Amino acid sequence: MPETKDPVTALAAADIPTRAAGARDLSLSGGPEHVDRLLEMATTDKSPGVRLACAAAAADILSRDRLARAIPEEDRRRWLGVVQGVDAGVNTGLFQVAAGLNLPEAA
Repeated sequence: MPETKDPVTALAAADIPTRAAGARDLSLSGGPEHVDRLLEMATTDKSPGVRLACAAAAADILSRDRLARAIPEEDRRRWLGVVQGVDAGVNTGLFQVAAGLNLPEAA
C-alpha cells in the first residue's frame, strides 16, 4: 500500500519524511521515467536519508526493468555519467545504481 497519494509530488515536499516516503513508493511502483528525478535527488538532496532512499528506488527500478531490457542504452549511459560524477561519500547507494545499469564500464 503506498504511503503517498502522488510519490513524484511527495519528492518535492519540504519535510524529510514525505520526500523519503515518495522515494519508497517509487521504489515499488516507479518506472524508468522516474530515474532522472531520483538520481538528481540521490546526488543533491540535503538529507542523507532521502539521498539513500532515492538511490535505492532508482536501483530497484533498474533491477526490475533490466530483466525486460526496456531501458535504452543511451539512458543507461547518461545515468552512469551522473553516478560517476559524484563522490561516493555523498551517497554510497549509488553503487547499487551502477550495478543495475548493465554496462561493462559500470563495474
